[in-house]
Amino acid sequence: MIGIFCLLAGLSLLWSTALAPILEARRARAYARATARIELYKCFAIQNYYPGLEHLSLNELKELYDIDSVYNQIGRFKQ
Repeated sequence: MIGIFCLLAGLSLLWSTALAPILEARRARAYARATARIELYKCFAIQNYYPGLEHLSLNELKELYDIDSVYNQIGRFKQ
């Protein structure tokens, strides 16, 4: 009986101190990669839609414009 209790206590300590933080770090890295890909896609879409912005690098585009708001405006104002 004591052996089972010690085993369960050891497994819960292992989960809380080692495994949970590792899994959380993996999730955070995956989320950061996905966010970067989406932002890159938005930058390319902005450069394709607005011909005057083709000469800007992606970093310059991020510095000069709010990527989300410019991306959301694509196709709204047709002339």
